[in-house]
Amino acid sequence: MRPQQRYDPTSTAAPTHCAASRHAQKGSPMSERLTPEQVAEGMVRLPGWAIEGDRLLRDFQFADFVAALGFIVEVGALAERASHHPEIVNTYGHVRISLWSHDVEGLTIRDLRLAEAISARVPWLHHEPR
Repeated sequence: MRPQQRYDPTSTAAPTHCAASRHAQKGSPMSERLTPEQVAEGMVRLPGWAIEGDRLLRDFQFADFVAALGFIVEVGALAERASHHPEIVNTYGHVRISLWSHDVEGLTIRDLRLAEAISARVPWLHHEPR
């Protein structure tokens, strides 16, 4: 079992563990950068998500900070299980999630799968037209 790391806001050291090193070794299908065609194909299953540069983005609006924070906790649990961690920004009830794979400096299947898992956790997404 890996020892628990404590957050130190004064530290400049990089984390000693990384999703890419644990589950998606370079050269594995999970860590291969997707082509624009593969990304477009995956986007069909991701209504509300957008591509901006090499990132997959989605904005979510919640009634208040507490609701947004609850969603962030759920996303964090999904991300931890997937060993793939998004950038998350919370401004009161607005949450922006940005996915990309730093090891390939672009999108991989891990990003699309995590976006699908996140979308499945938000009940009101199921009412959007596909």
